Amino acid sequence: MGGRLDARSFPADKGGYEQLFDWAAGFGAKKLIFAIEVTGSYGAGLISAVRRRGLGVIEVLRTDRRDRRLRGKSDTLDAENAARSVLAGNSTSVPKTNDGTVEMIRQIKVAKDP
Repeated sequence: MGGRLDARSFPADKGGYEQLFDWAAGFGAKKLIFAIEVTGSYGAGLISAVRRRGLGVIEVLRTDRRDRRLRGKSDTLDAENAARSVLAGNSTSVPKTNDGTVEMIRQIKVAKDP
């Protein structure tokens, strides 16, 4: 509905992801969709965990610098901005998977590079 319900932090590991999913499910949503920024690096582990659970995921762009200067920078603010971006319809892209042909070729290239 656009209102902030809670703010929590979870470890970025398997146990922390399970805690996150249980916490999010506790709000009673019929379908969970996670809004995640920096999906190619910092958010990659979370995206993998979300997909393994069969939950939805939307990639959001980082907040612009001007907004960060005005409102500050914190994980809580970043999470709220990500959620608001999806709710407003500004973020709709599905992150790339790391298990396709391109990823396999990248892994071979990394292994062969000196």
